[in-house]
Amino acid sequence: MAIISTQPYYFEKPNDNIALTATAPADMTNNSNPEEYVTLSFKLMDWSHMDFKRTLNTSTSIVTIKDIIKHHHGSISSIVICNHSFEEKNELRHAYATLKDYGIRGSPGIGNAPCVVLYYNFKTVETQIDPILMC
Repeated sequence: MAIISTQPYYFEKPNDNIALTATAPADMTNNSNPEEYVTLSFKLMDWSHMDFKRTLNTSTSIVTIKDIIKHHHGSISSIVICNHSFEEKNELRHAYATLKDYGIRGSPGIGNAPCVVLYYNFKTVETQIDPILMC
């Protein structure tokens, strides 16, 4: 018997927020533990023009958040994400840990999701320039 996965998917909202939702089949839904959402305000260190917000489920993993940042910026690597302030002690290091694992709590429903600030930085991917193109 095949089980169809209903794992998180991206969907665009009119205000350019991306929300991740996970839905379970009706017989597996646990109403005593509703999904929680949080609006993350991403603050790029040293350049506020690239700040952005996304509304996500608190069960979203850090690796998924890094993918969202990569999608927002393009060819980047070595992404560092911190909660509260950009310090090593506040770094969200574990790729498969969730926001909830790091103590970030949300509220039921996307409309009343609390806002949490995450600070991040990255390195651009270095590419070699073709010498012929430089002529």
